[in-house]
Amino acid sequence: MNIATALVAAALSAFGATAAAQPAPVSETPDGRLQTHVEVSDLDLASPQGSAALAHRLRAAAERVCGPEPQLMEFRRRRAYRDCVDQAVAEATSSLHVDLASSAPPSNRR
Repeated sequence: MNIATALVAAALSAFGATAAAQPAPVSETPDGRLQTHVEVSDLDLASPQGSAALAHRLRAAAERVCGPEPQLMEFRRRRAYRDCVDQAVAEATSSLHVDLASSAPPSNRR
């Protein structure tokens, strides 16, 4: 599976608060892209804290879908991994129609 074809599908789910404590499994879509669900129903996306929590959850989900993170000396693979995570977060954020720019932590670029 090509790392660049990964996707985080952020979904409003009917799971309770316990679902947020455990990461959802990664699955494959019919077109071969990887996805996972991110619990958001317990967040107030209008608040800075809710937006920051969502940004954290989306990045963690993207890292699971795109991972594992390559070693430091694997420059090309690390770049592809970072691009995958950034693209997955952008697509998931876009699908939710929210702006996380002000609350998202900076990506860990090396």
